[in-house]
Amino acid sequence: MLLKRFNHAVRQVSKTVPLQTVLILPFALQTLVTVGLVGYFSFRHGQQTVNDLSGQLRRGITNRIEEKLKTYTEIPHTINRFNAIAFAENSIDVDNAKGESQFWQQTLMFPSTSLIYCGSDRSGAVLGVGRLAGENSLQLWSSNTTTHNIPHFYSLNSQGKRDRLLGKDTKRFDARLRPWYKAAVIVGQPTWSAIYADFTTGLPTITASMPIYDATNQSLRGVCATDFFLPQEMNRFLESLEIGKSGTAFIMERSGLLVSTSIEQPTSESHANTAQRLSAIASDNRTVQTTATYLRDRFGSFDQIQTSQLLDFRMDGKQQFVQVLPFQDPRGLDWLIVTVLPEADFMERIQANTRITVLLCIAALIVGVAISILTARWITRPLVSLSRSAKALARGEWDQTVKIERSGDLGELAASFNWMAHQLQASFTEERQQSEAALRRSEAKFRRLVESNLIGAIVADLNGSVMEANDAFLNMIDYTQDDVRSGKVNWSEMTPSEYIQVDQQAVEELKTKGVCRSYEKEYYCKNGSRVPVLIGYAVLQEAVLKNSQQTMIGFVLDLRPQRAAALAERQQAEAASILEERNRFAREIHDTLAQVFTGVIMQMETAKVVVPTDSRARTLINATYDLAREGLAEARRSVWALRPPRLEQEGLSHTLQRLVNGLTTGTTLQAQCQIQTPPYPLPCDIETNLLRIVQEATINTLKHANARTISVELTFDFQAIRLRVQDNGDGFNPDHHNGLGFGLVGMRERVQNLGGQLIITSQAGQGTEVVAIVPLAAPLLCKEDSA
Repeated sequence: MLLKRFNHAVRQVSKTVPLQTVLILPFALQTLVTVGLVGYFSFRHGQQTVNDLSGQLRRGITNRIEEKLKTYTEIPHTINRFNAIAFAENSIDVDNAKGESQFWQQTLMFPSTSLIYCGSDRSGAVLGVGRLAGENSLQLWSSNTTTHNIPHFYSLNSQGKRDRLLGKDTKRFDARLRPWYKAAVIVGQPTWSAIYADFTTGLPTITASMPIYDATNQSLRGVCATDFFLPQEMNRFLESLEIGKSGTAFIMERSGLLVSTSIEQPTSESHANTAQRLSAIASDNRTVQTTATYLRDRFGSFDQIQTSQLLDFRMDGKQQFVQVLPFQDPRGLDWLIVTVLPEADFMERIQANTRITVLLCIAALIVGVAISILTARWITRPLVSLSRSAKALARGEWDQTVKIERSGDLGELAASFNWMAHQLQASFTEERQQSEAALRRSEAKFRRLVESNLIGAIVADLNGSVMEANDAFLNMIDYTQDDVRSGKVNWSEMTPSEYIQVDQQAVEELKTKGVCRSYEKEYYCKNGSRVPVLIGYAVLQEAVLKNSQQTMIGFVLDLRPQRAAALAERQQAEAASILEERNRFAREIHDTLAQVFTGVIMQMETAKVVVPTDSRARTLINATYDLAREGLAEARRSVWALRPPRLEQEGLSHTLQRLVNGLTTGTTLQAQCQIQTPPYPLPCDIETNLLRIVQEATINTLKHANARTISVELTFDFQAIRLRVQDNGDGFNPDHHNGLGFGLVGMRERVQNLGGQLIITSQAGQGTEVVAIVPLAAPLLCKEDSA
C-alpha cells in the first residue's frame, strides 16, 4: 500500500518537474539532508556559546565602567572637603585671589579633574586652577572686584605661582549665578550639579560642589567645586574600552540625554554660542538611537529601570546583546550605563567553522550531482534543445530550427517542429506588414494633434491653410470649428504685416530642418483685436499627407496673462519708487528750509518785542517777518541733501552745542548741554541724523512747548549711542500730536533707518522727553582700551 502511494506521488511530480531534475533529485536529496542536519546542530551549539560569552563580556565591561564612574565621582568630593577647610581657615582667599597653590597641587595629584575652584558669596568672585578642554598646561582662573568681575587667565610656574596674564574673557562672571553654586546652596550639603554648558568653553560639564558656612552664625561664605568636561574625560575612557569588534557603550541620564559615548560623536551641539545637549533617542549614531528607543519602549520610560538588565533585540535584522545598569550615588547622580554588543562579533569564528563543515558537505553533494547531471544531460539533451527552440518560437523568434542527429521518434518530432516554425514565420510576416500599414495610416491623422485646453495646437500647410485646430487655439482668436472646416482660418492672413518676415524665416527653417525654433508673434482675432502668442512648428512625415502640400503641426501659447502680470509688476514698482522719492523730498524740505525759516520767524518775533512800534526798524522787522512767513510757505526745495558743512569741519559735539545755542539765543528758553565727545569716528549718516533730530526737537520746544528749560544729553558706550532731549513745557499726547505729526514721523524714520529705536515720553503739564538709541554695527574700542 505504501509503495503504491509512493509511485503515485512520483507520477504526479513527474508531470510538472523537468525530466533532468527528476533524474538529478534522488542523488542530491540525500546529500542535502546530511549537510542540513550537520550545519543546523553546529550552528545551534555555536549560538549557545555566543550567548554565554556575550553575557560575561557585557557584565565585565559594564562593571569596569561602573568602577571608573565611582572613582570619577568620589575624587571631586574629597577635593572639595579639603578646600572647604582651607576656605574656612582663610588659607584660600577668593576675594583677594590668594591660595592658588593648593588648587595647583590638587590638579597635579588628580589628572582626571578639569577645574578646581571656589566662589565667594560676598562678591561673586571666583579663584581656581585647571586645564582647559584640549590643553594639558595648567592655568589660574581669577575673577573679583579688582578685575571688574571679568575672568582673567594666568600661566603658572613650576612652584604653582601665577606667572603672566594669558588672556581675559569678554563676559562678566558672577559665581553666585552659576548652576554649580546654586545647586550647593539649594541642597545645603555636598551635591552634584546638573550637566550645563561651561562658561568659557561652552562644553557640557558636571560639577561636584560643597557649600561653606560661617562657624559662628552659619551664614553662607561661599562654595567650593570640582568639575570635569564630560566629552574630554568620559569619552576618552569609553573609547579606550575594547567592546568586542564593533560594540558600543554609552551613559545617559534618566531623561534620555547623553552623558558620554564610546564613539567619536559629540553629546551636544552648538546653537548661538551655547551647547545644547543631545538625546540618545535623537542621536546620529544608529546603534545608540535604536538601543535607547528599544529600552524606552520595553520599560515605558527610563525611570522604570532600577536593576541590572541583560537583554537582546534585533537591529536591521541583526541580533544585538544589551546590558543596562543603573548608576547612582548618595549625592544626586542617577545615570544608566548601557553596553551593546553585536552578535556578529562573536559569530564570526563559529560561522567560519560552520562554513567549513558545510563546504565539505557541499563538495560531496557536488560530486554526486555532477555524476547525475552528466547522465541526465546525455539523456535529455535532444529534448532540452527542442524545448528551447519552442520557447524561442513562442517569444516571436521565428528563425528557429532543431538539429537532432537521431532517428526514431525524436527525429520525426524535430522534422515536424521545423516545418511548423516555417509556416508560422510566413504567416506572421504577412500579418505584421498589414498591421504596420494600418498603424501608419492611423498615426498620420492623430499622433501629433494635441487636443488640450491648456495649449493651442494646429495642423496646417506651409501656405497658411489651417486644416485642424483644437479648442484652445480657436478660443484665443475667437474662431470656431465650423470656421476651420469652411476654410476661414488661415494663419498667414491672420498675421499682422510686421510679423510676415518672421513667419517666412520660420517656413524656410521648416523646409531645411523640419522644425523651427519657437518665436513670439501676434494674430488678428475675429473681432480685429490682436493676441500675442509664442509658437513653434514641426513638419509631419510625408507618409501622413492628405494631399501634395507639405503639412506641419504648430503649438501656440497665449502670452496675454504673462504680459499682464509683468505690466502690473512694473507699474507697482514704479509707484513704490515714486512714493519713496516723494517721502524723501518731503523729509528733506521739512528738516532744512522749513526749520531755517521757522528760526528766522521766531527771531523776528523776539525783535518786535524789543524794538519800539513807531520806529523804522520795527517796519523793517515786520517786512522781514512777512518775507520769512512767505518763504516758509513757498520755498520748498531740498538744499540740505548733502552733509552739513559745520558737521564736516567741527565734528558732532561742537556742531550740536553751536546748534542748540544758536536756536535758543535771544529767547526765554535756557539750554543745558551735556555732550560727550565720541572716542572713535562715527559714520557720516549717524552724525547727520542725530543733528537733525536735535534740531527738530529743539524747534518743536520753541514753537509749541512754552518751556523754560531744555536739556540735550549725548552719551556713548561700546554697543550703542544714546541721545536725550528733554524740556519742562506743556507736554502733549504722542498719539494725538496734531501739528507735530510730520516732525515726529521724520525723527522716527531717521532712527529706524539707522536700525535704532525712538522713544517719546510726554504728558500734559509734565514736559516732553525724546530718546533716540542707535546701535553700532560692531563694538568699537578707543585707543586706551585696545592697547
